[in-house]
Amino acid sequence: MTLKSILQGVAVSACALILTASAAIAQWEPSKPIKFYISFGVGGPLDTVARVVAAELEKQTGWEVIPESRAGGGGVALATQLAHGSTDGTAIGMLVNMPILINLVRKGDELPFDLDSFTYLGSAATAEKGIIALADAPFSTIPELIEYAKANDIVMGAAPGPELFVYNALNKAADGNIRKLATEGSKEALTFILGGQADVGFGAGTHFPYLDSGEIKVIASINSERLTYAPDTPTLVEEGINLSIDPFFYIIAPQGLDTKAANALTQAIAGAVDSDAVRNVVNKLFQRDPTNYGPEGTRARLEEGLVTVRNIFGK
Repeated sequence: MTLKSILQGVAVSACALILTASAAIAQWEPSKPIKFYISFGVGGPLDTVARVVAAELEKQTGWEVIPESRAGGGGVALATQLAHGSTDGTAIGMLVNMPILINLVRKGDELPFDLDSFTYLGSAATAEKGIIALADAPFSTIPELIEYAKANDIVMGAAPGPELFVYNALNKAADGNIRKLATEGSKEALTFILGGQADVGFGAGTHFPYLDSGEIKVIASINSERLTYAPDTPTLVEEGINLSIDPFFYIIAPQGLDTKAANALTQAIAGAVDSDAVRNVVNKLFQRDPTNYGPEGTRARLEEGLVTVRNIFGK
């Protein structure tokens, strides 16, 4: 087979995929504006990505798509709403996996939904999160941080949810000598570190300018893989802490969604996530490209994450 024939085959396959997607979208039209609900408040990374995806959906399909915040309980409020929402395709939402999985493990019997309550439409981004400190901090690795904490006591900024898992694991390794300073997220943690109120915390993107200026350094990746922007920095697992967390933004609709609506929304979301606008905002926030696992892949990753969280809680 010649290179020319291979390239022709790739081109034909790409055209076929585009035609299939266009056909799926053409076969369905929403009966009213689509409400694109967002599980966290205005201005954060999830909200930013969701609003750009919504704008691209509207631009590429001609549908009216209205982004709307539905914050509460780390996504529980939105998941509850969508689990009992309309199945006509006019109500979809973007959530973060970890808060939902934690709630399902900790109080699943009390929640009006589970993973079977939704139709999965894809995902938009995988967030990278690192443990950060001032560049002149007297530790540069997790073992050094733990040893320093044992002798000196340190303060770690941590937000509710997955960050507390990491804090608890490190504090245990340091014989309880790491004090927790509650934060609302990585932006506040960075402020505390720069201001001297915390020695260490979590960075999910707001710290990038300070990495470039040399004021902040990354101690470890809390993801299952090394950070794309710091490939020489080990993960927690590599440093002897058997814990990894991979937050990602995913998009759902109520279970029982009309088949034509599901196909059209899935293809339209894939096109939006693959747009330059979404790629630019995800690159700016996380220094990596968007991630769309597709419907089946998104569901599979949530199931894998549920197992991980159960193991963390010993359930």
